[in-house]
Amino acid sequence: MSSQRYHYGPPPAWAAQAKAQAPHWGQYNQQYNQGYQQHAPPFIPPRPQNLPPPPQQNTPAWYPQPQQQQHIPTWGTDPYAHHARAAPPPPPPEDADPASLRSNQWPKLSGILACDTSLVRFKVSGNKPSQEILASTFYMYRNVPANATPTFYMRIFSKHFPWSIEISTGNKDITCSDVWNAVWASLQQPILDSEWGMLCASGGDGKKRIEEVMKANKKRCDLNSFADRRVLRCDFLGENLWYLGLEKDEEFESLRLMPGSEQAKKPVPDDTWLVKMGK
Repeated sequence: MSSQRYHYGPPPAWAAQAKAQAPHWGQYNQQYNQGYQQHAPPFIPPRPQNLPPPPQQNTPAWYPQPQQQQHIPTWGTDPYAHHARAAPPPPPPEDADPASLRSNQWPKLSGILACDTSLVRFKVSGNKPSQEILASTFYMYRNVPANATPTFYMRIFSKHFPWSIEISTGNKDITCSDVWNAVWASLQQPILDSEWGMLCASGGDGKKRIEEVMKANKKRCDLNSFADRRVLRCDFLGENLWYLGLEKDEEFESLRLMPGSEQAKKPVPDDTWLVKMGK
């Protein structure tokens, strides 16, 4: 197909008049057009004059450079960060067998029960030890033997209350949970009328002790609406309601035995301990 070229005649007369009356921004910018059409020649940088000579054959292409000194800022960072750090401490040893833990003062007693090494605590005026002690701790140590040698009978006194606690398991070795449960259960018993009468007959100290006992009883009942509202042995402790462990005091143990009783006629056995209470 042959292309056709269209030819137009001269512009009409009104075109020149319209061009003259057009606004300044619509007028043809001859100066800009001239600068736009005249392209500047490209810039070619001159050849550098201080280039190193090309490497020769069997010559490494390496040139000595000035040694750069590392600058360590003293602001915003640890001023000792550039010094060598000390080696990390060794990892802690693995936990030993709970049954092998022994008391420092009484090696025969388990370290879980001894007040000088044990961290097991529970409130005797609250729920059972299995609910008061942290679950992971209770189930980890509940079956640990109480003594280093098999023990089937244990007697427990205290300097905080006048009752004795006896644990007898027959042919079964006494464990830590047996001790915890025996201490807790013995202090849930109600105070007898004769014991209350002894408090009333103690004079001024007895009156003070009665106020402490009743205050502890009210506090225990306020914390639990289902609690036994009778005066219990745990109320006798006043504010010393926390079990802290077992300890040994042979002199007190000998005095604690009533003269003339069958127990006083026998030597104090090694399996007699004192339970320590605290706030």
